[in-house]
Amino acid sequence: MKKDKLYHIIAGLVIGFTVAFWRPGEALFAAAAAGVVKELYDKYMKKSVADPLDTIATIFGGVLGVAASILLQNML
Repeated sequence: MKKDKLYHIIAGLVIGFTVAFWRPGEALFAAAAAGVVKELYDKYMKKSVADPLDTIATIFGGVLGVAASILLQNML
């Protein structure tokens, strides 16, 4: 796995995990929005290539983060 994809997964995980403590229904949306905004930034501000797989990696990390947050909250 490329290092960039791993960073996207970690970012999505952190966003999903954190937001799910306060707004579990919106946590996955927050991770997805962060992934999309990052790729738009890459394309239009950095003038580089936007990779849709980066967005998918961020969403995947968000799913993991939301799941971990919900599991942790149910254990407490």
